[in-house]
Amino acid sequence: MRFNKILGLLALVLSFPIQAQFFIPLGMVADTAVTPIVLNDPIGKPFGGGSGYFPIIKPEESDLIISTNDFNYLKTAVANANYGDIVYINDNLQIEIPAEKTLIIPDGVTLASGRGRNGSNGALIFTNFMEVGMYFNYPAIDVGNNVQITGLRLRGPDSTSSTANYGKNPAGIQQKYKTNLEVHNCEIYNWYTYAVYIYDSENANIHHNYIHNNQNPFIGYGIVNRNKTTTVASYNIFNKNRHDIAGIKNTNMEPPSYTAQSNLIGPDGYSHRFDMHGCGYTDLWGCPDMYTKDDSSPENLAGRTLNILNNYFLPMNAPKWHSVVIRGIPEDMANIIGNYFPNDYMSSPDYPVRQTLMWGDPVNSVCKPIDTSYEWNLATGGGGTNPTVNGECVYNGILQVEPNHINLIGNVVGHPIYIRQINWNAQSSTQIWKVVGPEIKYTSSDVASFAYGDFNNDGRTDILYQNYISWSGLTDWELKTANYTINPNHKKDFNGDGLEDSIRIVHPSIIWP
Repeated sequence: MRFNKILGLLALVLSFPIQAQFFIPLGMVADTAVTPIVLNDPIGKPFGGGSGYFPIIKPEESDLIISTNDFNYLKTAVANANYGDIVYINDNLQIEIPAEKTLIIPDGVTLASGRGRNGSNGALIFTNFMEVGMYFNYPAIDVGNNVQITGLRLRGPDSTSSTANYGKNPAGIQQKYKTNLEVHNCEIYNWYTYAVYIYDSENANIHHNYIHNNQNPFIGYGIVNRNKTTTVASYNIFNKNRHDIAGIKNTNMEPPSYTAQSNLIGPDGYSHRFDMHGCGYTDLWGCPDMYTKDDSSPENLAGRTLNILNNYFLPMNAPKWHSVVIRGIPEDMANIIGNYFPNDYMSSPDYPVRQTLMWGDPVNSVCKPIDTSYEWNLATGGGGTNPTVNGECVYNGILQVEPNHINLIGNVVGHPIYIRQINWNAQSSTQIWKVVGPEIKYTSSDVASFAYGDFNNDGRTDILYQNYISWSGLTDWELKTANYTINPNHKKDFNGDGLEDSIRIVHPSIIWP
């Protein structure tokens, strides 16, 4: 967007004119097909949680404080907690879950620690046990209805992508046949297979977590949704997972739905980042009829509703996988709206969003368009066969022609982005910069021409550029002629700790955790 010079009283005149464009989040665009889901107030909260996150439960707000590393004591205390109780684990504790044991959190109980308060990492709950097989009889934590987990570190037994432990499948947090789980301000890592496993459970809210190093080379997931789910994952930082978020269904079960909104996706991963299966290879994984030609079968659905909204995918280190892969046709729709995608992938030309179908045997699959008007791009081979890429027929028309049950609106591909950071303790020499708002895309790297301040007293940082203002950095530029007092460093007490915090705008690659 070019800004023409407008005469009159200027709010601020700066000497470095640039071209600039703001990313307008979902819900502020008139023709957007989907309304964003807002389950928590993101203003001023750092992506991934940690330093600067709020609110953080205090020990004195809890009903029971755990001050011992003894797992059996913790297990008994949590089991005896009443609906609505908060069980707080002291920040300095490290509690090991023994082999073939599970911490069961009953309905309505909150398990908390203090990650992010005064530099605390939060209590650590960990296991070195790796269950053999795909039955998940011993997840580390199994939760009931209306459970909250916050401020903790949850560490699994394997951070690698090695095949040495293939066939052993630990799981971090599991909710099965329940509803209403909230996991926030946690670091969840090294689970190899499933960090968060939502099985036939609705209304999970997974936000402001750092989820990483869950990278079993075949089935490593940050968040996996199996069968009927309505999970919302927002304001998380993902990195070093095979898939950051995935969905899958079993035969004769309802397909999953999930919303991935305003997440920051890091540069390292073992495969494509967001995934929705059509059918799996066996009933354990999904539908056994994956290779049939009956593409109208309800068993061949790639989820029900998939919302991928306003996420920030950093360019990947090698190999450069796709950002989103949808392995079939969603029953309802896949809405892919307002995301930042990189433009460098493994093959060229290639696209950040890919829709695939396949049937026939996995070696000599026969590719058939969903509709004859769609174009297909086979990796190799001729005559409709594709003996590579595990037999997948790849439909590469997502960014060229109309896809099947997919909306693509307002996505940005290959442009540089900048993000806002807050230093939560600007009066200290310690640097605690955290990502709080990667809403802004600039067509120039010169950000010195912008000034910041809370000019309408709503607690958000507004941005001035010459005689234009963007309220909260979220609205489009408006012409303003009022006079404002400018603090060029913009210091404000964002988290209410009595200390002034400061803000800056940087490229995300320099702040990667």
